[in-house]
Amino acid sequence: MDSFDDIVRKRSMPGVVILSTEEEPVYISDDALRTLKEINGTDGSPPDTAPPIPDEVYRLCRSMNGGSKDEEDAPSHSAAISRDGRQYMMRASPLFRTETQKESEPSYIMVVIEPYLKERRVDTTRTVARFGLSKREAQIVDEVVKGGTNREIAEELGIREDTVKDHIKNIMRKMDVHSRTAIFSRVTR
Repeated sequence: MDSFDDIVRKRSMPGVVILSTEEEPVYISDDALRTLKEINGTDGSPPDTAPPIPDEVYRLCRSMNGGSKDEEDAPSHSAAISRDGRQYMMRASPLFRTETQKESEPSYIMVVIEPYLKERRVDTTRTVARFGLSKREAQIVDEVVKGGTNREIAEELGIREDTVKDHIKNIMRKMDVHSRTAIFSRVTR
């Protein structure tokens, strides 16, 4: 049996970049550094050298202006970057410093960046059995893995966006996770 380290090494882990609302980077995870170097074509640069953040990341952050101030209903925007025939998926979400701040602008914006894997396989039967998901929840998990937003999932399945949000909350509870990325990590192989 593979060790946890071996399993993690086989996966494409998302990188996390956190920017201030003034678009200044305040945190870049190691996985994000590797991915940004790949995007910028600077893979061979020294490990502690931070690569430039692509313009697409800043445009994605700017697209988040406006919308809901409630963290649960706050907008999550996604976009893609293409470089040298490879695609990278990005998802930006607002971060609020305190509960009371939810009535104002977010403190930071978190951007998750990962290489797009053409074959994201979900063993639906195993996932349903492992987490006790309904048929509809399994369909929503499949759409989350494909990178669909709540609105896109609602359109694909012919249901309301609020219904998608409720299903995602139930899925997270059943999987004991707190993010869409964690759902993705629990079910893809």
